[in-house]
This record gives sequence, C-alpha cells and structure tokens, in this order.
Amino acid sequence: MIGMMESAIVLWFLVGVTIGLGLLFIGPIIELVGAI
Repeated sequence: MIGMMESAIVLWFLVGVTIGLGLLFIGPIIELVGAI
C-alpha cells in the first residue's frame, strides 16, 4: 500500500511539473500569437 501511495504521489508530482512547464512555455506563445 505504501509503495502504491508513493508512486501515486510521484506521478501527480510529475504531472504537475509537466503542466507547469507547459503553461510556462505555452503562455508566451499564446501572447505572441494574440499580438499578431
């Protein structure tokens, strides 16, 4: 059970980091496209 909980926490951490980096890169692109 502990192993499953730890893997779930790591999975959600990776998902959060991926989404965070994605927004970090996508945000400026959307602003540039919007400016055009």
